[in-house]
Amino acid sequence: MAAAEGADLFSGLPDEVLVNIISFLPFTDAARTAALSRRWRPLWLRSPALNINLDCSGISYCHRDRVPGCPPDEMLYRDVTASLRAPGRHPVTKLSVLATGSDERRCKEVLASDDPSIYHEFCVIDGVLFEQAMRRTEELRVRIDCGKDDRSSLTYVYRLRLSSIPGDTIRVLELGRCRIELPPPDHAAPFPFPRLTVLRLQRCSSPMPDLATLITAAPNLATLHIASHSFSCYPKRDGDDGRFFLHCPSLTSLTLDNDITCIGGIRAIDLYAPCIVTFRYTGTLVDLAMKSQATDLIHVDLNLQIWYSPGESDATASLSTFWKFLGSLRNMKSLKLNVPTIRSIPLLDIGDNIVFESLKHLEVECDRETDGRHHSNNGAAMAIATLLRCCPVIHELKLALGSREFMSSRSRRARGRKSLLFTEFNTCRDFLNSRRNMLDDDDESSESEEVADLPGLTGCGFYCLQNHLKRVVLQFQMEIVNCFGVRLAMFFAETCKVLDVLQVDDGVQNFRRHINNKVDKWTANASEKQKR
Repeated sequence: MAAAEGADLFSGLPDEVLVNIISFLPFTDAARTAALSRRWRPLWLRSPALNINLDCSGISYCHRDRVPGCPPDEMLYRDVTASLRAPGRHPVTKLSVLATGSDERRCKEVLASDDPSIYHEFCVIDGVLFEQAMRRTEELRVRIDCGKDDRSSLTYVYRLRLSSIPGDTIRVLELGRCRIELPPPDHAAPFPFPRLTVLRLQRCSSPMPDLATLITAAPNLATLHIASHSFSCYPKRDGDDGRFFLHCPSLTSLTLDNDITCIGGIRAIDLYAPCIVTFRYTGTLVDLAMKSQATDLIHVDLNLQIWYSPGESDATASLSTFWKFLGSLRNMKSLKLNVPTIRSIPLLDIGDNIVFESLKHLEVECDRETDGRHHSNNGAAMAIATLLRCCPVIHELKLALGSREFMSSRSRRARGRKSLLFTEFNTCRDFLNSRRNMLDDDDESSESEEVADLPGLTGCGFYCLQNHLKRVVLQFQMEIVNCFGVRLAMFFAETCKVLDVLQVDDGVQNFRRHINNKVDKWTANASEKQKR
C-alpha cells in the first residue's frame, strides 16, 4: 500500500537502521542530521564510517588568501577532527576519502601541505588517523579522481606514514596516488599487519624494497592488486636489481598491472604464493619465478605487451622469457592470453618439454589479425601448433584473431541496424523469401572453392584434438573465402575427433557468405575419409 503523501517513513525505523543509513553520507551531511529532531541528535555519533568527499575543482591557489592564515588542508583537518572529537563519538572502523577535481595539484593542496618546511610532517589523512576515535580503523580507502584529461606530472598527491595506520585492526587498505616509503635507516615496517587481508594500490609510488617489505608484514594477505605503480622516481639502493620479491603465504588473488609508463623498474618477479587461485598480469615480459607449488591455481589472465619481432637480436631472450613466464604457471586450469598478434607467441622446438597438464580452458585474443601474406599465415599456424602441443588436455579453445578490428567492425554494423526501419525489414524479408531457392545453388558453387592447407597444422597429430577438445570458438573478420580464419575453421572441423561445438563468428558478412553452413559439410567429409 502506497504511503500517504508527506508521511514520515523514517520514524518507524529502528535506530540501528538509521545509523546504517547515516554511515553512507559524507561526514558533513552526517553531522547535519543532528538538526532533524531530538531522536536524530546522537545517531550520527554512532556511525562506524567516516566519509570525506572533496570536490577540489573549486579550490584555487589563492583560496588561502580569502581565509587568511588557514590553508585548505588545515581547514579540512579542523572540520574532520571536530566531528571526531564531539562528545559521545563512537569509534570509527571505516575511513573513506574521495577527492575529485580537474587537477591533481589542487587535490594535493587540500590533502597535504605544500610548505616545504612542514610537508614531511603533516598530511590530513595522517592527522585524522592519529585521532583517538580512529585507532580501531578496519578499512581505509583513499581515491583520487582527476578525470581522463589529467596531465599532471605529479608522481603522488599525498604521503601516508605507515605508523599512522592502526596495524592491529586494519583489514582493508586501498590507496590511490599515494607515496609509500618506510622510515630510514632500516626501511622496515613499523609493525606487522596481522589482520590485513586486502591491499589495493592504484598509481602509487614507492621504492621497490619498501613495497615488498610492506607486503611481507601482512602474513594473512589474501587479495593484492597493484596497478601502475611507479618505482622509477626513487634512486636505487644497494642490492636493488629490479627484482620484485613477493612473499605472500596466504595470497589467493594477485593482480599486477605493470604499466610501462609508470612502473618501469620491474625486471623480474619472485613470487611465493602457495595458495594462489587467480593471477592477472598486464605489461611487458618479465622474468617470473614461482618459489612455491601453486597447486590451487585456477585462472590466469595475461595481457602481454610483446614488442620484439621474429628475427631481431633479442628474439631468443624473449622466447626464453615468454615460456619461462608461462611455465611458472603450469598448474593453471584456465588461461586467457592477450598478445598483439598470434605470431607474437614464440615457437618451441618439438623436443622442448613445456606441458600444461591441468589446462582445460584456453582463450587467446590478438589485437591485430595476420596481414594476409603467406609467410605471416604460416607463422600464425605454427604458433597455434605450439599451443596445441603444450596443452594436451584442453576441452575448450577460443581464438579471437584481430579482436580490436573485429569489435570496431561489429559496432559499425550495430549502429547500422539501429537505423533500419520496419518497412525496410519487410522488404528484405520478401526479397529473401523470393530467393530462397538460390541458396542451394550458392552452396553447391561454394563446394568448388578449395581451402588451402595450413603448414604446421595440417597433417600433424595433436593429442588434444584426438581425445579431449570438445568446443572451439573462432572469431575473425573474413576478407576472402581462403583467408586464414576459414582455413583454421576447416582444420578443426576435419581434425577434432571428439568435437561437440565449432562456433565461427566471421564478422560482418552477407548472410549467405557466412561459413557456418560449411562446417557440417567439412566434418561429414572428414568422417567419410576416415571410413575409407
